Amino acid sequence: MVNWGATQIKLEQYPDALKNTNAALAIFREIGDRAAEAEALKNLAELHQKLGEAEVARGYCEQALALATELGIPLVEECQQLKALLVSQDE
Repeated sequence: MVNWGATQIKLEQYPDALKNTNAALAIFREIGDRAAEAEALKNLAELHQKLGEAEVARGYCEQALALATELGIPLVEECQQLKALLVSQDE
């Protein structure tokens, strides 16, 4: 589901991406797949950034970065890049 949501973001199918990524996030939290949860949070951050909802995007990005850092997974770099993009948009 996470990859499908990421694909829908790239295809600019934002309503479907939002629905599917939120559903994926709920499932990953329910089953305890924390790495997939971090990925879903990062995807939600990207999606909200593209929708012009910077504050919401920052919140998801911070959650994704914290979780990816805690888990020590490579997603940390992507989250840091997204966070830098969000900060630069504020300036």
